[in-house]
Amino acid sequence: MNPNTRAKSPLITIAIPTYNRLEILSNTLALLAKQDGFYDDDVEIVISDNCSPIDPTPMLREFEKSHGRPVVIHRNIANEGIDGNIHRVADLASGYYILFMSDDDILLPGTLRRMKILVRENPDLLFCFMNCYPFRECFDPLKMAPPIIKIDQTLVTQSNDRFVETIGIWSTFVSAFFVERLAWINIQDRTRFIGTDIYLTHVLFRLLSEGSQRIKVVTAEPLIAARDAFTGSFRIVHAFGFNFMRLLLEDAPLLGFSKRTMRAIKLNVMHKSLPTMILMIRLGPQPRALIFQEFQLLLRYTWWEPVAWLRMLPLMILPISALRILGRLRRTLRSHIFKGE
Repeated sequence: MNPNTRAKSPLITIAIPTYNRLEILSNTLALLAKQDGFYDDDVEIVISDNCSPIDPTPMLREFEKSHGRPVVIHRNIANEGIDGNIHRVADLASGYYILFMSDDDILLPGTLRRMKILVRENPDLLFCFMNCYPFRECFDPLKMAPPIIKIDQTLVTQSNDRFVETIGIWSTFVSAFFVERLAWINIQDRTRFIGTDIYLTHVLFRLLSEGSQRIKVVTAEPLIAARDAFTGSFRIVHAFGFNFMRLLLEDAPLLGFSKRTMRAIKLNVMHKSLPTMILMIRLGPQPRALIFQEFQLLLRYTWWEPVAWLRMLPLMILPISALRILGRLRRTLRSHIFKGE
């Protein structure tokens, strides 16, 4: 079905899973309401609250009243975990496309209109990865870090391997997902991936496998501002060190992806992403050593790669005091380099 000739129903559902961030959610919605196209009839807003201690429904009803546009509000009777709530909000959507959005991320000005144009120009669009700027603490449009995907021009491709190699580990990033709803919800047995912490990525790889000849897009232009923060510590290892690696090395080749491409993504994650995540655990708000189970998970799919011993293992075993000294030396060295000394 061509989305441009669809029956009278939303073109885009903005689907927001949320939990226990009432003030942040309120600020996110206030910024969302400034989007060009927010009040159009072909845009639907769906919010699924994951049984937060404070029910956001009164705030959401007030938002509806003050902005004069309906919001589909759902509240889980029990906490279903982040994977379960993402699954839930997708099932609640009725738009031709779902624009997934974390409750603490921000659509940059013009994004909604840009996505409508993209759909009109690509009627066979299956999935768009919306590039983003990361930010920390308070959002300041004048102080943006470089985009997470660094490409010179927007990628439009039918190649699954080229698409996933371009986005790499960011295939786990919820707010980048813009996907045809029916194709998404028709993936068989989606619920079996709930609890992996990369539910989205599992479903995405199967979506791509089933729609291998359809159009996939990665935008060069950032359309999202994303809060640069991970929550939890063990779950970082569980999600990225183990389940993401297992998906790349075991599941993806069976779904038709190139083993060579999957290994390239794996090595990139080991070189750039996992060391940073390990340091977040070791030197985070509550610094600690890794436990034995975390060592097992991190090394299960990596131990035979030299980069594991050169980039990961020292960060896993060095004392916290040594990591702090090395961090200070690195910052000092970089400062001298930037000053030209």
